[in-house]
Amino acid sequence: MPGRYTRDTTVHCAVITQTMLVPQWVWVDIPLFPGAATPLGPGTTLTWFSPISVTANSPAPMGGLAIAMSNLSVNGSSNISYTVNTLTGSWMGQVTDSTGAIIATQAVQGPGSFSLDFVPASTTATFSLLSTLPGGTINVAHPGYKTLIYVPGTVTRTLCDNEKDKYRFGFNGQEKDNEISGVGNFTSALDWEYSTRTGRRWNPDPKGSAGLSLYSAFSNNPIWYKDPNGDTVTFKGYDKPNKNHMSFTQANNVWNAMVSFMQHNGEANGINTLIRSTKDYEVKFIDDTDPKGPRFESDIDEDGNKIPGLKPALYINPYFAVKNPHNGYIISPIEVTGHEIEHAVGYDKDPCENFRLSNIPDPQYGTAEEKRVITGPEQRIGRNLGLLFGNMKTRDDHKGEVKHVNTWRPGNTGSDGRNEGSGGGTETPSPQKKNEVQPYTGPEIKNHSIRVQIPAKN
Repeated sequence: MPGRYTRDTTVHCAVITQTMLVPQWVWVDIPLFPGAATPLGPGTTLTWFSPISVTANSPAPMGGLAIAMSNLSVNGSSNISYTVNTLTGSWMGQVTDSTGAIIATQAVQGPGSFSLDFVPASTTATFSLLSTLPGGTINVAHPGYKTLIYVPGTVTRTLCDNEKDKYRFGFNGQEKDNEISGVGNFTSALDWEYSTRTGRRWNPDPKGSAGLSLYSAFSNNPIWYKDPNGDTVTFKGYDKPNKNHMSFTQANNVWNAMVSFMQHNGEANGINTLIRSTKDYEVKFIDDTDPKGPRFESDIDEDGNKIPGLKPALYINPYFAVKNPHNGYIISPIEVTGHEIEHAVGYDKDPCENFRLSNIPDPQYGTAEEKRVITGPEQRIGRNLGLLFGNMKTRDDHKGEVKHVNTWRPGNTGSDGRNEGSGGGTETPSPQKKNEVQPYTGPEIKNHSIRVQIPAKN
């Protein structure tokens, strides 16, 4: 999968500078001259100029004065302030909106400075000083209110994206298209549009495979396969091979064919156990110069301690067979591979028991672990693959003559095309097989670096 670059994981922002009308709070002083205030109630008199004196001689309560306010901020916090020098009687301050509804009140008791907060519902409002009893007088100075005006100014804004997922690559290394089905639910590649929720492509496969829907993806096995361009399925993970030797494509095709053969001939459980395991396994192709030959190596050392950073691995030679010297039976490369897979399965199920059996000597089979696999799973593999019949056995020990064959597929050794020998007593030759074992003439496989991985399913 492509790496995480800075442009994928950081917030994307742009700084914009523009000139516009900028809101600004200002204080408006109310001039105390005729017309700035309105007397309220019959008989109310105003004495002008700062300070203003109000005499409410109305025969009824609520005489006083009213001051209009404008350019207020709708639904914004505002206030009006004033100073009372002297007063007689009982007074109150009150703010009403443009409809006459009261939106703020306060009692005015004795001389002092007063401030009344209010939230206007429109740009205009009225402040009133009202005498609650007839005949009251009040002397007021410095009235004013806060209002909002707009002045030209320079504004700098930082605009950032609101994308919830900053990493543009998704499943199988494809690029996400979050606009179609939400974050992470849809990806695109060169030859397809892919729904990660349904595991299906939106368009027919331009290079369809027999037996599979044209809308299927990854040969219906996304754990094993990848398809970065949406046209050709390949196995996940490999190292570049050396020149003039077996290519990764060859190794990949051989491994996929071996896995498919086992899965379709009764041996799916073992390989599927490794596929579904939470452990991370490797499959490495080796050549005939490897002194250890095909094998399974765990990540546990000889003292029973886990080796940090080491992955358990299957070492496979697709042209390595073993001939039983006692009955002539050829253990084909697919059987040898199945044998090593069974060691890996035993380790996957119980690493401690696998380690214990591998360190118990056995005079006939070498170790108790080899005896377990040879006497049990190896015989089952031979029968499931159609290579053992009746009382035939692959072998009764862990010995054999190395054979180099032309194919990993089950073969034959007898001149009549039959796999000779029974290994168990009564001679029961198997039916003729399609691929007769011949001396090895295939491509060089001196590629210790060729490797395919069994991805861990977390």
